[in-house]
Amino acid sequence: LDQNPEPQRLYPGQKIDVFLITLGQRNGIVPGIVYMWYVDMSIILNSPFKTSNHCEVYNIPARPEFGAYKSFLSTEQAFNTLEDILKPLYINITVLSCPLGFTMNNVSLACGCNELLQGEDFICNITDVSISGAKWVGSLPSGSIGIVKDCPFEYCNISKTINLTYLDLQCKYNRSGVLCGQCQGNQSMMLGSSQCTSACSNTYLLLIIPFVVMGAALVGFLLACDFTVANGTINIFILYAFVIKSNAYLFFSPSCYPVMKILSVFIAWLNLDLGIETCFYEHMESLGKVWLQFAFSLYVAAIIGAIVLAGRISTKISRLCRYRIIPVIATLILLFYSKMLRTVAIIFTFEWMDSSNGTHQLIWTYDGSKEYLVHECHIALFIFGVLVTIFFIIPYTLLLLLTPYLIKLSHWRIFSWINRIKPLVDSHEAPFKDRYRFWTGAMLVYRIALVIVSAYFSQQPQLILFMIIIIHAGIVFSGFAVYKSWIISATETTLHVNIIINSMATYFLNLADRDFPSEFHIGYCIPSTISMGVSFICFLGILLYNISKPLVSWIKMKIGGIKYFQVNTNVVPEHNEDGDEEYREPLMNV
Repeated sequence: LDQNPEPQRLYPGQKIDVFLITLGQRNGIVPGIVYMWYVDMSIILNSPFKTSNHCEVYNIPARPEFGAYKSFLSTEQAFNTLEDILKPLYINITVLSCPLGFTMNNVSLACGCNELLQGEDFICNITDVSISGAKWVGSLPSGSIGIVKDCPFEYCNISKTINLTYLDLQCKYNRSGVLCGQCQGNQSMMLGSSQCTSACSNTYLLLIIPFVVMGAALVGFLLACDFTVANGTINIFILYAFVIKSNAYLFFSPSCYPVMKILSVFIAWLNLDLGIETCFYEHMESLGKVWLQFAFSLYVAAIIGAIVLAGRISTKISRLCRYRIIPVIATLILLFYSKMLRTVAIIFTFEWMDSSNGTHQLIWTYDGSKEYLVHECHIALFIFGVLVTIFFIIPYTLLLLLTPYLIKLSHWRIFSWINRIKPLVDSHEAPFKDRYRFWTGAMLVYRIALVIVSAYFSQQPQLILFMIIIIHAGIVFSGFAVYKSWIISATETTLHVNIIINSMATYFLNLADRDFPSEFHIGYCIPSTISMGVSFICFLGILLYNISKPLVSWIKMKIGGIKYFQVNTNVVPEHNEDGDEEYREPLMNV
């Protein structure tokens, strides 16, 4: 036997694989008995084993009771005679303490899951120092192990078997840290996705210019195409995009982007998102990314304020926009509402992290390195989110939900303020039948419920999909015809059915036999691609319908030879410079 003194460092429970054959005195292969013993040959480590006529693998286990030692292998003759010509093979073995996350099992003399991991149904394999389970697990600065039950699906591989030496294997898209909330090394987060990249620089700050242009272009598009909540043409598309975007990790993943790139941009724009992957500034992290979501939303709010102000001080601007200005404002507010609601949900979500030293810590879901309401940056973000919720989200939801009932009380002084904002509320209620004028408010309540469930039950995708299916199926099968226009009603029913089919297909193709949507097959992309394709076609159809209405009116006027006027019921007469009476929409007295 040849000697192999190369040292081996093993954890209790690990083994060394040795390929052995025994040779006779003339170097021929001869079956024999091989013994294994401790340094002074006084302790046999295990039962002798017999070799065969060909090379076979034999396992030499680490014995923690011996610490650092030499394990000898020798034939029966060498064990009995100790002849120098038959020197034994020996291996230097150093037995290490159990690694992070493992503890010594005094019965099996092998490393197993420590008490914290045992209580969370983890499977610990000391052979390759790996841990598998449906939770995030990692080392903390204190040297202890931390466990978090929920990790954002969008960038976590929590269903993977991981090696505690390489904790970032739990994260996708070059992310790292607690709950994968940071970027590896000096990389930066990107807008439009959860990716981190090293290719960012501060030059990308010039993107502020196209962002400003996009806001003005959005207002121009709504004005030119009359694509507003007042005629109901955009309402269902905003709701559809909100449902898809709020659960993007369920309905489509970055692996599907080449297939649905244009469609994903369509969904993003309806949510006031950029829709494309890009850097913005160097070393951007989660906090900065959330503040940017607020920044664009507040820019939209500034546009709304500028329109109101301009309409109040300039009759020319009011005349130019005519009766469309308040519906456009109402549409921008609805888009702004959806954006702010999703952003506030990001701020408020948290997770409990249990550690092996017995402590429990509340951390921010989207960057686990930030303690919830302890880290100063998160405190500032939280306060801003509370203000937005108290002074905008809750009041606006209640306003659109209860105005049909409060308007009856407007003659009371305490409710007289309703008359001042009635034109804005009327824009939301205009496309609905009288008995369903609360519908926009009801859909806002649904948005809030969906955001809460999606944020706090992200590890239960079946629950989220069931909620979506039940609510939209209830709307369809209830037979509610909430819109005055049958075209808008048909479009809304189509998109409700679209959401139901997409949710059911996502469940049966990807989640029926899985606890977590970690690795999806190609069928994962098909339902959402078809669903978003159908919604995009409907969007284009409604857009053409809106554009064609003025053209049809003009043709009727020419053919009939009748001077055609389109008069808004909400306008009031005023006199121009020549003393002629013309119509102008009343502006909100805000």
